[in-house]
Formats: sequence, C-alpha cells, structure tokens
Amino acid sequence: MQKGEGCQIGVNASLSPDTVLGNRVAIGNNVTIYPKVTIGDDCRILDGAVIGRLPMSTGNTTLPLTTEYLPVQIGPGCVIGCNSVLYTGVILGERVLICDLCMIRENSDALASRI
Repeated sequence: MQKGEGCQIGVNASLSPDTVLGNRVAIGNNVTIYPKVTIGDDCRILDGAVIGRLPMSTGNTTLPLTTEYLPVQIGPGCVIGCNSVLYTGVILGERVLICDLCMIRENSDALASRI
C-alpha cells in the first residue's frame, strides 16, 4: 500500500496491497478496498464502504460480467458514505459526494459533485 501523509485508517479496514492513498485520506471502520484502487487527497471513506468490488450474478442475467479488477479512481475531496459500494472500473471526479447506502455499478463515471 502506498500511503500519503496524514492518513487515518479505522479498525478492521481491509486494504489491498496495491491501494494508493493520497494525503490526508480518512478511512473508516470496516471498510474494504479491493485491488487497483487510487484515492485522491482529502477524501473520506466512511464506515462499512466497499470500493472496487467485482460484480456477481445468480446466473439469470444476460449481461456480461467483469471478471477482473479494473482501476478505480476516486478524485480529491470525495466523500464516500457509510455502507456504500463502488464496483470495479468506477471513476469519480473532484469533490464527488456518494451518499450513505449508495451503489455505483462497474465501469461508471461520476464527474458531478453529487450522486
């Protein structure tokens, strides 16, 4: 893991070894960060969030599922709410707010300031 200055990581947080954290990133308790995730400066990832997850299926979907981890980029100043899930391949711009319990599906871009 590459960690910038002034980062805080909560209890039971699980970060992939290739995770890149910018400066002053705050990771809450029970957060899971999968491979290929980069988090910009001054971001807050609140309790229970899951970042970079692979999609799953019960076998009844016709959509092809991503089976390998794609880069996830979280821009500077973003806030990821409690128990939110960001799938693999997500790109967030600067100062994006992902509210509590939100789910952003794979290969999505969110460049607006609020979702």
